[in-house]
Amino acid sequence: PLSEIELLIVEDNESELEELEEFLSIYCKKCYSAKDGEEGLEIFIKNRPDIILCDYSMPKMNGLVMTQKIREIDADVSIILHTVFANVDTFLKAIEQKISAFIVKPTNITTLLNTILKETKQVLKDRELKYQNLLMQKIIDLIPDMVMVTDLNHNVLFANNLLKNRGHYKNGVVNKCFEVLGGIESYCQKECFGSLETQCLKETSRNITLTEDDKEYHYFVKTIPINDEFGNIYAILKIVQDRTEDKEREIRLSYLANHDILTNLPNRALLSDRLELAISRSKRDKVPFSVLFLDLDGFKDVNDSYGHEAGDELLKTVANRIAKNIRGVDTIARIGGDEFVIVLDSTNKEQAKKIAQKIIDIVSQKYHLNSGIDVYITCSIGINTIKADENICIHEIINNADKAMYEAKSRGKNRYIVY
Repeated sequence: PLSEIELLIVEDNESELEELEEFLSIYCKKCYSAKDGEEGLEIFIKNRPDIILCDYSMPKMNGLVMTQKIREIDADVSIILHTVFANVDTFLKAIEQKISAFIVKPTNITTLLNTILKETKQVLKDRELKYQNLLMQKIIDLIPDMVMVTDLNHNVLFANNLLKNRGHYKNGVVNKCFEVLGGIESYCQKECFGSLETQCLKETSRNITLTEDDKEYHYFVKTIPINDEFGNIYAILKIVQDRTEDKEREIRLSYLANHDILTNLPNRALLSDRLELAISRSKRDKVPFSVLFLDLDGFKDVNDSYGHEAGDELLKTVANRIAKNIRGVDTIARIGGDEFVIVLDSTNKEQAKKIAQKIIDIVSQKYHLNSGIDVYITCSIGINTIKADENICIHEIINNADKAMYEAKSRGKNRYIVY
């Protein structure tokens, strides 16, 4: 084992230094020598040997002072004090400076070798452990999820870089698992990780949602208890997947599936759902509801004359005008190029007529487009009022309103007709 370590010998007796260096260099990977504490400190700083064998009484800087300065640089390096001073005071000072081993001169060669060998085994064990930790850190850092190990009090003992880089993890302080994840201690501790009895002492998987800075964050947390050889739980492994982007994408796709991309109004799919609800409410509350089918008059001329960009801007403006002039319980949907359907909740025929005329008035007002162009258009509306006891499907409701709209167009446009 000595062939794997580097040794520094610090001894002011030149003949003894030469003898030790000549003897130990046979076994060690590398053997350095220094005549006093100052030189020993310089060699240590430059070469960082694994084990130091040093005398106590030396000129310029004694062995314990040198040890104190080395400990400020490396608290774990193995240091063996090799001295003729075997009194209690020296021994206590050596313990205070965390000397690894104590050998009294004159030296028994077997004792010396056994002491160095014992320290070597510990050095190699620590080296292997450090290597394994570095390897484990590299492996865990490659995992695309946040990984942390906590004790039974929720203190984070170990975390991968993905978790450390989130901003809530603070180096040099005790981090709680619920703090480094969301930063909302009371909510996260209570709702997401729970008590040790319910959440940590058994393997669990769960989805959690945290709110921070008015934004929702979505996580999938897998909790795995770690047992010792006796079956006792001594640590908890938590693997955390950040699913916020996936959730946002899911919400966005759901929105796009139910809304018109240009105007952000409901599309045909969502309109069908809203009509189903309107039919159910009508039957439940015993009140009628109305559907308006609206088609723009002269839109094609604007599109052909000024281009699709101007046409798109016009459609968005029309949609905004109508949406601002109907109730929150009502629905306006875009179902085609310049075709809109409006569902008026709990509205009879006369009320629908008034709303239709109001929409005709606001649609016919001047439009000032971003290109500097002023345009005028009108609209034709078909009204279909459905009674509470009327059994009719969604297709018929829209189709009948559509027929009334075409009747309005045939009668000169810019008007409404009741089916």
